[in-house]
Amino acid sequence: LTAMDVHYWTQPIPNKLSWYFHHAPKQFHRYSTLATLIIEGPLCLLAFGPTFVCRLFIVAVNIGMILMINLSGNYCFLGVMTVAHTLPSVDDFLWPQVLQQVKVDSSSCGVVVPLLSWLVALPYLAMSVVPLWESTKGRARIPDWADWLDEKLQISSSVWPLLVNWRTYIRRYKCCNTIGKFGNMRTYRYEFVVQGSYDQVEWRSFRFKHKPSDPNKAPVYTPGHVSRLDWRIWFLPSDWKRYPNGEPVDWYTNMMQSILHRDKVVLDLLDFDPFVGRDPPRYLRTAVYEWKFSPKASDSAWWDIQHKGVYGTVLKLPRD
Repeated sequence: LTAMDVHYWTQPIPNKLSWYFHHAPKQFHRYSTLATLIIEGPLCLLAFGPTFVCRLFIVAVNIGMILMINLSGNYCFLGVMTVAHTLPSVDDFLWPQVLQQVKVDSSSCGVVVPLLSWLVALPYLAMSVVPLWESTKGRARIPDWADWLDEKLQISSSVWPLLVNWRTYIRRYKCCNTIGKFGNMRTYRYEFVVQGSYDQVEWRSFRFKHKPSDPNKAPVYTPGHVSRLDWRIWFLPSDWKRYPNGEPVDWYTNMMQSILHRDKVVLDLLDFDPFVGRDPPRYLRTAVYEWKFSPKASDSAWWDIQHKGVYGTVLKLPRD
């Protein structure tokens, strides 16, 4: 029951309250972890309970847990979306009277509604199979009966390519997306800090709007919104930790090149540019630091940081 010991400072975008939650008593962390395991595990079965009290209870508990998660971290619309997923468990008679008056006489629909339902459900399920399998990332073991079934029906050579092609075709219209919940937690926090220099001796740091960039600055609280850029960068240090000499992903390299060449569109995504009113930097790098919340006794700094290396190569601005 030690997950919450590291959760508050390793989550994607902590907020100011995360620091205080992290320094709560150890017993609070233990009970929080235990409560989460119970709520997200056996207690979820109450959604299929025999009485409306069971269903209402699990909805209320889930909403309470989501509120706590979003109070102690920045999860933008994910909290609202998760709450929306639980609302169908609320019985009709518990909704306001005006909503109860909206009823559809299913007897007058004939076969139209069931037919439309299947026409929507089947393509949706077909599109979901491919990302579901890809999300396992090779961790899922294929059962023996699945191998036997594939051998008999030739699924991998006939049906699977059709599913992949169907998903590829649908994705071009941007009408559906996958949602990836966190499959595991980290016990560390590595942050990328973009730095510029004129001589590769003195480096000046850029700061992002939401993710930690300055150890002396309190984490920001942004209910309902988190920068997509800050959120995506949080995932990259895990790859760097496994492959410290690997090449940066293409979109990150493009971003660094844009910063080096003073692209205003990209610079507007940042919170602080140390070269405003100065000559543009000659060199640009991404320094990697390990970040941890500072101890309770710390007077000013919110984070303790330690330099770990550099992500990718140092970029150099060509001379005119």
